[in-house]
Amino acid sequence: DELKHISPLCCVPNIFGVAFIPKSDLVKRDGKPDKERTNAFVDRCKAFVEDVIELCGWQKK
Repeated sequence: DELKHISPLCCVPNIFGVAFIPKSDLVKRDGKPDKERTNAFVDRCKAFVEDVIELCGWQKK
C-alpha cells in the first residue's frame, strides 16, 4: 500500500530528468544528439509512468 503513495512522487523527478536528456552528453553520438538514445530514455519513462498509473488504479473507465 505504501508503494501506491510513493510511486507517483517518484515519477516527478523521472519526468523532470528525462526532459533534460536531449541536451545532455548521455545521448550524443559523434557530438550530435542521437534520437534513438533519446527515445530509449523517453520510452522507459513512459513505461514507468504507465506502471504507476496502473498500480494506483488511475485508468480511465
